[in-house]
Amino acid sequence: SCGMIEFDSARQLTAFGINTPRTICCGEQWGGFFEKRSFSITEKIPDAESLERKLPDFFTKQTNGRHLKLRKEFITSLADFVKKFHETGYRHRDLYFSHVFHSDNGKFYLIDLARAFKPMILRRRFQIKDIAQLYYTTPGRYFTNTDRLRFYLRYEGHNRLSNKDKAYIRKVLRKVRRMARHDRKHGREVPFES
Repeated sequence: SCGMIEFDSARQLTAFGINTPRTICCGEQWGGFFEKRSFSITEKIPDAESLERKLPDFFTKQTNGRHLKLRKEFITSLADFVKKFHETGYRHRDLYFSHVFHSDNGKFYLIDLARAFKPMILRRRFQIKDIAQLYYTTPGRYFTNTDRLRFYLRYEGHNRLSNKDKAYIRKVLRKVRRMARHDRKHGREVPFES
């Protein structure tokens, strides 16, 4: 069931060193061969908010030299966290800013793991989807193109872009543009453009 998948994914990711909320309980109900419903209840992540709801003050307040340094450190830490998550073999498939939490002590947490899985094939495709979702939900008024490039280079562990990197980025941007067209069509705001 979806509830058990979320529980199992959180358990395995925690064992790999990825912060996830602790599951208190979960349950499922089956109707024959099909899941009727399931649930998972987790503890609240202490002193943390989703990146969609609250970015650290050094993003939202007037920029100074210290804020720029803290922003770079934040982006580096976020890239390291996402890279470590992908190195487990897992792909999230809903890797939006709403599902990445940041605590007051600087730790990142991943929530909503019901769709997370370890693909046997098309790993790169699902990785591109995850990175595109992060890019898409990164608010444009706070994150510059330089910030996005800094994230990518840290995530890949490179100092400069290769032709392979450029091809990868083009695939991410194609996916982002498709997502934007879909949201505009339905009258929704496009976060990375805001």
